Amino acid sequence: MYDELISTILASFNPKTEKEPNIEVLITQTKVLLGTVAQKVNDITWDYSFRDKIPELLADIFAVWTLKNTQHYNAMRGTNASQAYLLMPHVAQVIAIFRILGLGYEKSTKFMGIKLTFIKRISDDLVNNLVQIGTGEGKSVVMAITACVFALVGLDVNCSCYSEYL
Repeated sequence: MYDELISTILASFNPKTEKEPNIEVLITQTKVLLGTVAQKVNDITWDYSFRDKIPELLADIFAVWTLKNTQHYNAMRGTNASQAYLLMPHVAQVIAIFRILGLGYEKSTKFMGIKLTFIKRISDDLVNNLVQIGTGEGKSVVMAITACVFALVGLDVNCSCYSEYL
């Protein structure tokens, strides 16, 4: 999903006439995806139908992050070619976000000697999880993208950090 979004948007990007890629279509697509989340005044329904859309939502958010930061990253490195370096999410960051959001529970069992893997649904609510991310592995990115997911579904989000650089 993510790679397709990036490829599609960068294919229509002309660095000679534009400063940065046009991501308005991607933002609109993300809003449409979120329009299907059932919300009440102080309650967000975090059910299977929404949980199944989270990978697509993360792909959209990460694509916006990549495309918005590419120009600045290349300028910092002194690179003129817009496609030379793309800031991309690391697999460990995506997995950490999936775990924080309660995704990815699988259970294997054997039936008549055949190993069957199926997804174990724990509940309709958001499942609490703790993830450990080492130094330099992108805690800020994980926190920012997770905060974006919560904010986009209408929850109040406050982030804090003890580092003066972040």
